Amino acid sequence: MKVVSVAHLKGGVGKTSAAVNIAYLAAHDGQRTLIVDMDAQAAATSIFGLDAGAGGKRVAAAKKSLREEIQSTGFTRLDLLPASLSFRKLPVLLAEKGRGQLKRLFQRVGKGYDLLVVDAPAGLSFESEEIIRASDLILVPVVPSALGLSSFYAFEEFAKSRSKKGRLFAFPSMVDARRVAHREQSEALQQQKNVWDVSIPYAAVVERMATERLPLPLVKRPGKAGVAVQELWTCVANELAKLT
Repeated sequence: MKVVSVAHLKGGVGKTSAAVNIAYLAAHDGQRTLIVDMDAQAAATSIFGLDAGAGGKRVAAAKKSLREEIQSTGFTRLDLLPASLSFRKLPVLLAEKGRGQLKRLFQRVGKGYDLLVVDAPAGLSFESEEIIRASDLILVPVVPSALGLSSFYAFEEFAKSRSKKGRLFAFPSMVDARRVAHREQSEALQQQKNVWDVSIPYAAVVERMATERLPLPLVKRPGKAGVAVQELWTCVANELAKLT
């Protein structure tokens, strides 16, 4: 079982949509997949039209019952461990338990799955550290702006000493092709070795995932954004293949 986490120090960068689409496409390609919604906003849970579930205390304390919170998304081979507002307690509870607790929890809850996709909460915290340490791949969506790049570099520096070497990858996200600055920043960003040549566009069709409660490939006329998320999954799948 492998763990792929989509993470960033700030919200509003396309993190949840990337996690949902990667999980859906992995399942579509035959992998038994569990998406773990660790963001208290429960956006991934909402996209699948499901209810919030276990609270933070239960996550840390009730190891056997955690699997009971898993819900089917209605899509073949794709399940979801839903979020809850009480996940806000999780950083304190993990700190009390010490390092490695989240990795052990992922191993238990992921039994029987090929892939766990984690929608991580925004921020730099002990919880973020634990997610990074428990992940085989860390994916970072980057909005191609001055603020977007600076926040990415800050997160990259934070993750560098906490992740396995060569396991963090970034990709331009919410790219507005009409803006010269976005195009130029995306091109500059993709010169880095750990940045994929994939750009997720800023598009209304991506926002419709929330209203239609569907992964992007199933939204009507996904267009260029649909092609981009398929390319993103291909990059993820190629890196996962190197780990087997």
